[in-house]
Amino acid sequence: MKNSPALTLTSFVTKNNIMKVLVKFIILLFVVGCGSTQKMSVPSFDCKSKSFHYDSSFTLNGGVNYYIAEDFANKATRNYTIEAIQKKYTDVLKQSTEPTTNIHDTSIIDTIYKFHGKKDTIEFYRAKHKDLLKKFSVASQEFTLYGCISTGMEKDSLLNRFNIKHSAGDVIKLGNEDKSAVFTFQIKKNQVERIVSTPYLD
Repeated sequence: MKNSPALTLTSFVTKNNIMKVLVKFIILLFVVGCGSTQKMSVPSFDCKSKSFHYDSSFTLNGGVNYYIAEDFANKATRNYTIEAIQKKYTDVLKQSTEPTTNIHDTSIIDTIYKFHGKKDTIEFYRAKHKDLLKKFSVASQEFTLYGCISTGMEKDSLLNRFNIKHSAGDVIKLGNEDKSAVFTFQIKKNQVERIVSTPYLD
């Protein structure tokens, strides 16, 4: 029995509508997927993996090893500025500001910029002529330091990157000789869990 022309036309229209709905559904999934990816994927600073060497080391009070690595310490946070964080990390860090009195001239009011996330805090001291990093405490892997040093690294990998051959505890400090830039690596379960730095401000 042959299908009537009306039945064939109805089937064609129905199939055509189904195809349109499927196409719209696929496009919707793609758009939603892209939007989710953009929201979840925070762009980190571009970095190139680099090996370092430490010039010397000594033991601090409490048995913590301190390694002098000038090249790393002096460049570690060079990509982090107020403007750069405002541009790259607005989805994961909330900004707040507070006035503060200049320690050298009490007639001048400077500003502290605070960027806070669930696990991360970055603060700057904005003086009249320049911005100074005040606090850097991160646990998220998006916040890479110079040479692609970040949380999530295996402890052995961190030691190898600095050519540290002897054993180290679960707190490792790397910095420059005058200790104006010191980075504390907190290790948990053989991985870098948090990186903390509170640079000297003058």
